[in-house]
Amino acid sequence: MSIDTSRRANIRGYFGASGTGKSSAVKQYLRDLNPPRLLVWDCEGEYLEHARPATARDLGAVPSRYAAFALAYKAPATANRGACFNVFCHLALSVAEDRGGCVVVCDELAEVTGTGKALDGWGALVRTGRKRGVQLIAASIRPAEIDKTFYSQCTYIRSGRLIFPNDSRRVAGVLGVDPVDLEGLEDCDYIERDLQSGGPATRGTIRPVDRPKSARR
Repeated sequence: MSIDTSRRANIRGYFGASGTGKSSAVKQYLRDLNPPRLLVWDCEGEYLEHARPATARDLGAVPSRYAAFALAYKAPATANRGACFNVFCHLALSVAEDRGGCVVVCDELAEVTGTGKALDGWGALVRTGRKRGVQLIAASIRPAEIDKTFYSQCTYIRSGRLIFPNDSRRVAGVLGVDPVDLEGLEDCDYIERDLQSGGPATRGTIRPVDRPKSARR
């Protein structure tokens, strides 16, 4: 059992319209971090350069079989994605507690959460993951469709251009900027804020090596 209430929270949100470098930013963070234990909820199979494909059976074997691992799970097309995601979140908590921590990536979060209070496995992962050593990373094209619990726990947010006003308003409120600032970003630009330090939002541009293919020149 590895529960430590003194652990520092690390909950990161990455947002932006398609082609603005959201996934590239997450992947660069993973390359820099190089975590020994990684679980990815991978809706589109985008993280196979960082983790090998995993079945539900593979995930279930993690606590007893692996000391180090990097697994990416994509729910079958015929499955109830919400139910699969709930199991994934509970498993991630169990693995982190058993192994002394784990990095968990949840891609396209809006597909499997709602706008209200985070419930069940996802709610437990967001609210209690810190003391089990979970470093949580979530990404989405539609941040307005993500639960408020996640935003309230975030320690870092980075956003590229957002197209829909309700998305830009939601993220701008957390970043402390004007929604127009997010709507007017170029493909490779972003605004980020370290919420743990309490500092203001800052602007940046994706390095050429990290740019998504659609944004390369």
